[in-house]
Amino acid sequence: MPQTNEDPKSYEKCVLCRQTVKIRISQTVSSRKYYVEGAGQLCPACYARVYETWNHGQAGKKAAP
Repeated sequence: MPQTNEDPKSYEKCVLCRQTVKIRISQTVSSRKYYVEGAGQLCPACYARVYETWNHGQAGKKAAP
């Protein structure tokens, strides 16, 4: 997490849970982990929850022809 002497406003917040994440706002999105285009920055826990849920729901389904 941000050090105590740094401005917490310089870090991103997860778009789902609003937790501050270890990503500076100034960091380019192409170099970020857990960034979802069209949605924004996620924390690791929310990213896992969203994508594990999505992957679980897709398991066993066949692609449409």
